[in-house]
Amino acid sequence: MRKINALIAIASCLTLISCDTSSDDFVTKDINIYRQATTIDKTISLRFYADQPNVPYIGFTQYYREFFSQDYPCVFKNGCHVYERQDGAYMKFDTEKDLFFAVDTQSFSSHPFFESSSSKTFLKSGKVHATSKNEKVINLKNYGIDLRYDDGDVYAPLTFLSDLSGGDNLYNIAYNGKDIYVIDFQGMLSEGVKRDVTYYKDTYYEILGNFDSPREKDLIAYDYNELCLIFDNYRGYTTQMLFGDNNLLSLGLNGLLELYHPEIKNYLLSPSKENYLMGYFALFAGLYDGGHTSPILNENPQNINDEDGFFPLYFGKCIQKQEFTQVSSKFYSAIMQSGMAKEALAEQRKNSFSLNEKESSEGGPNFYYRFDETSKTSYIGFDSFVVDYASWAEFYKSEDPAKKAPVETDTYAFVRSKLYQALEDGAENVVLDLSTNGGGDSTALNGIYGILNGAQGEFSMNNTFNKYRHSTEYEVDVNLDGVYDKKDAEEADKFQFRLGVLTSQASFSCGNLLPSLLKESGYKIIGQQSGGGSCSVILGTTADGVPFSRSSHLSLSNNGGDNIDGGVPVDFDILADKKERLADAAAYFYDFSYISNYLNHAYEGN
Repeated sequence: MRKINALIAIASCLTLISCDTSSDDFVTKDINIYRQATTIDKTISLRFYADQPNVPYIGFTQYYREFFSQDYPCVFKNGCHVYERQDGAYMKFDTEKDLFFAVDTQSFSSHPFFESSSSKTFLKSGKVHATSKNEKVINLKNYGIDLRYDDGDVYAPLTFLSDLSGGDNLYNIAYNGKDIYVIDFQGMLSEGVKRDVTYYKDTYYEILGNFDSPREKDLIAYDYNELCLIFDNYRGYTTQMLFGDNNLLSLGLNGLLELYHPEIKNYLLSPSKENYLMGYFALFAGLYDGGHTSPILNENPQNINDEDGFFPLYFGKCIQKQEFTQVSSKFYSAIMQSGMAKEALAEQRKNSFSLNEKESSEGGPNFYYRFDETSKTSYIGFDSFVVDYASWAEFYKSEDPAKKAPVETDTYAFVRSKLYQALEDGAENVVLDLSTNGGGDSTALNGIYGILNGAQGEFSMNNTFNKYRHSTEYEVDVNLDGVYDKKDAEEADKFQFRLGVLTSQASFSCGNLLPSLLKESGYKIIGQQSGGGSCSVILGTTADGVPFSRSSHLSLSNNGGDNIDGGVPVDFDILADKKERLADAAAYFYDFSYISNYLNHAYEGN
């Protein structure tokens, strides 16, 4: 073990040191691209330079033509090679000094197929408001990234461009050391067929799972530097990060690891793939921020099972190793405690309301509705925000008068239908149950907020990369006639309930933002302060090809533009005077008479 650590320590000296060893010599290789399971879609020619023979380079224009169906010609201005969009966003590169300048990289994640596949929903976007956008400058020499210019195009590492083009559409271009794979996590490019690395299965895992072949020296350095680049520059609010927010902001990832967790850095710089993966899982344990930043494509570690593929399986092996638990046990204990709290609430709700398998299944939509005649109170519950884009497109295209909204597969459609049912049942109080809601698609959130806010709303983000605020006004099709007019507001006005939004420490991301918006609109928040989480999720893969999700620089905000990462304060803390442990006290969350008694008095005089 000491000999291995000595080798790792030597490797660590090679990272984040600017060395003038670049070479213009390169070889081109035809690399296969996978888009459909195990079928090769096409090949693409990539460059491998003599000084980095294991790091694939691709031209900027070539990259966007191939993977985004966009054409960005290179223009030389003021010593930089510039790529511009019509909306004012740009990226520019000084290939002599290895400087990168950008305004609004999020715009470069747009894809014409994304736009067409998500346009037919219940929302209509309106006016856009944005503060001035600041130019971001990154010295890529600090991260060992050497830009090249040739044949009218800037050449950069494939993983670097994939990270730059990452957006909240959950699209990523992954290279596993052999082939390229298109990651389309929402299925936006292929009529609902979702692709992550588990979709490609053994085709993707084969080279990564070969522990007998060592990692190459140039790839070790580049992989580590790219991770530092991303978490130094492209992360949003990190107030809940287990590593400690101030440490990351003030020291950067490399400084944080060197000062507090050198053993994690050593693992990440190991030539052994097995040791590297231990470092990878330990790193993401410390980066854990409630659920967005995760080692396995937006899956909380407590939900991982061995059937999901190589990475979950190896994660299970890691946590059984003594050296791994010594490095990261304190992080994973905190993660597991959070998961246990959510499970306690879910179990109590299931028992309180006698939920059936479909309503309570972890694999299903987890939609439920319950009405209590005595208290005149309805509960409407859902554990995630899901949009069935394909069904909405068919719904609005159909001329069948008997057409139905996708209430079983879409959160907005479900909540809307249950608000009508609450009216029919004679409910006076409605509890919107987000107590175990971990977030999801903000389009569904906007629809639900709009239906409770006069058929309109505003969706706001703080972009921490370029330091500006962006918000979009929108209208909601409440009566589902495909027209956005005063009839929608009249329909929304029917829902005059005493509304309580039920939250807990497990209410995260969109499950945190919706309560924040509804609180601003005057509705009551009950339960426990929500768990926070305010950043849109972006997918990534390491240069070795290991997938992850992360809290991004696109940070959700309330209508006032405030950071809500710390959670939303409640108007009524259900557990404030309860002495029982959560597993027992959770019954108060789902007690009709207890909750209705509060709501009956909370809205007096309104």
